[in-house]
Amino acid sequence: MFLRLRTRLCIRRLVRVVKLSAAERVPVESVAWHGAYFIHPCHLCITIRVKSDADRDLLLHAGIVIADFRRLLEDVN
Repeated sequence: MFLRLRTRLCIRRLVRVVKLSAAERVPVESVAWHGAYFIHPCHLCITIRVKSDADRDLLLHAGIVIADFRRLLEDVN
């Protein structure tokens, strides 16, 4: 029970940090998460919603974004 609660708190922290990190680059509408993370961490999906396709492309082509998000994921365990 406490392990699941601790995991959810870590995910919430990750979502907050990802939103702040993405918002430094483009305007962010929302950041959400879903998945079967309790089966395996690779089943966690974080969705970043932006206002336009141009913003999405800018975020995707910023090269360091994926590496930044993976580093943030490791930081919150």
